[in-house]
This record gives sequence, C-alpha cells and structure tokens, in this order.
Amino acid sequence: MTRLNKEDKKTLVKGKQRHIFVDEPVIKKQIRLLIARKKKLLIQLTELFERTREELMYIKSEYERRVGIVQAKLSDLDDRIFELKKLHDLLLKNISYTDAIKLLRDRERAREEKENGKFKEQEDEQKEIFDKMKKMKPGESDELKKLWRKLAFRYHPDLVHEDSDKKSRELMMKRVNDAYARGDLVGLKTIESEGSAAEDVTSDATMQDLEQNLMDTEACVRRVRQKIKAFKKLEWYEWKERVDEAKKLKKDFFVQIEKGAIGQIKEKELEIATLERKVSKYK
Repeated sequence: MTRLNKEDKKTLVKGKQRHIFVDEPVIKKQIRLLIARKKKLLIQLTELFERTREELMYIKSEYERRVGIVQAKLSDLDDRIFELKKLHDLLLKNISYTDAIKLLRDRERAREEKENGKFKEQEDEQKEIFDKMKKMKPGESDELKKLWRKLAFRYHPDLVHEDSDKKSRELMMKRVNDAYARGDLVGLKTIESEGSAAEDVTSDATMQDLEQNLMDTEACVRRVRQKIKAFKKLEWYEWKERVDEAKKLKKDFFVQIEKGAIGQIKEKELEIATLERKVSKYK
C-alpha cells in the first residue's frame, strides 16, 4: 500500500465520509484523481527540468561565443609562454639555439597532426548539421524544435519507474537527440510515427494496479525533483543566476567577464616580453 501525504489522505477520507457504505469503485475513483494530480505535477516538473537544461546550455553557448574569443587568445598566449619556457630550459642545458628551436618545432608538429585529425572529424560532423539546417524551408526550424520537445517529453526516462522501461526510453531519447542535433526533421517525424505516448490504462485497472501506478508516479516526481536540485550544484547554474541578476539590473554580465580576460591578456603579454628578452641572449 502506498504512503499518502496528509492532503491525499484527506481526499480519501472525504470520499469515505460522503459514502457510508464505501465500495471499491469509490476508492478507485479517489486514487485515480490522485494519480491524475501527481502526473500533472510530474509533467510540470519535467518541463521545468527540460527548460532549465536548455537555459544552462544557452548560458554555456553564450559564454563560449562571447568570452570564447578572448579565452582562445589567452590559450594562445599560454602556449607561447610554455614554448618560451621550454626553449629557455633547453638553452640552459647548453643546447644550441638552432637545435632547440628545431626540437620544439618537431614536437609541436606531432601534436598538431594529432589534434587536426580530431578537429577534422568534428568539422565534418558540424558541416553535415549546418548543411541540413540550410536546406530547411521557412518555419521548419520552429517545427523541428516543437517536435523535439514533444518527443523529448514522450520518451523522457524519468516518466517511468521500471528499469527496463527506463533503458528503452534512454535509447529512444538518444535517437531523438541525435536527429535534432542533425536538424533531421524527417527523422523526428519517423520516430513520432513509430509510437505514441502511453495511454491512460487506469480506467480498467485493479486496486493493486492503481496503488502501484500511484507509487511509481510519486517515485518519478521525487526523481525529477532530485535532478532539478542537482542542476543547482552545477557551475553553469551559478552562471545562469549571475546572468539573470545582471538582466534585472539591465546590465550585460559577459561584458565584465570580457574586461577581466582582457586584463589577463595584458599580463601574459608582459610575461612573454620578459621571456623573449631572456631567450634572445642565446641567439
């Protein structure tokens, strides 16, 4: 028997008070009402989960777009500092300047060849996605997102309790997300045609089935709440709160980040100048 909260118990007791001779159909009706209410809550929480996830992804993409350029510059400067320090270390070991430069270039060439192979694979994959997005007719992009949202909710793993059902939904969600990432509207429509959301089977269910359904739904509610709570521990959630707070003040949060990064660039450029002067003595 499922554990009911105070509000749920009041609902059932109220039904008993109205019917002195309580029969099973009355109790079933009350449980169905509870299940409907819990499932409505589950839908709301799942939508909140997906909305929060999208917002965090947006914040991450904005960070990479807005701050990514200066971060790339910082990365290049760090590479230059590392190279100069390595060169200085080799020179201190009485290796000639020419041989030290050649050695470092050989190492850098090997590293770039390895990285370029990975970059080429990512570039080809992104090109395929962009090509499909370009071929979309006006309005298809909105239709793609709308259909993705619909299927994401239909096959969301947190809407079921059994492990076997969760695994099958996780596989289906992977297909849905992959098709969405590729901009494959036809693929999403194919997935949609393969099945529909589970029908409500509580109308002919036994008392035991209804109780189990209620327990499973309550378990799903708890699980989604835990996932939403887990979001708040992520670094990007903190960024989201900062961005939201800045918006309230009508400020651009990323501008401050960009200014800070520019300050770091100046410091690293000074360090590079110092290292270059040390190395130049060995030419």
